[in-house]
Amino acid sequence: MERKQDWTRGLTLALCVVLLILSFGQRRRISDLEQDVWNAQNSIMDNVSGLEAQVASLRSDLENADNLVLDWSYTPALNRERRGLDVEVTVKLKEWTEDTALELLWTSMGSTDGKGRAPMVYDGTGSFTGKVEIPLNGSRIVSLDAAIQNGETRRQESLGDLRDTAMLLPAQ
Repeated sequence: MERKQDWTRGLTLALCVVLLILSFGQRRRISDLEQDVWNAQNSIMDNVSGLEAQVASLRSDLENADNLVLDWSYTPALNRERRGLDVEVTVKLKEWTEDTALELLWTSMGSTDGKGRAPMVYDGTGSFTGKVEIPLNGSRIVSLDAAIQNGETRRQESLGDLRDTAMLLPAQ
């Protein structure tokens, strides 16, 4: 009987050792699988970020493709008599015809008298130039828009902002 108990104990001990070895093996496999899942998750997140960037770029390209304004620039000058700022703005269009007319609209943020418009002169090559007279009182942020008239079609496009009109003044 004692021999049977020894044999049973030995078999139980052997089975416990086998189960312990299998348990460590499974733990390693689970750890490897967790690492694979983590790597896959990071890869998916990178792909999603890349796709979001591509979508944003395509959206921007589509919005820009619809714009008539190709480029614009400005040159500021101080008007001492009027105590203001004269900003000469040049707008280049993607498409234009002989009867295309352009008007420059400006809005000074937060100012009651901070709106104005100026006709722009066509140079024959798709560029239009006009001068905006901006008062120096009030806001320092000025928003510029272009009102484009092509025959019967009138369209307004934002050119952007002059963020700090004080920075446009000549240095003292």
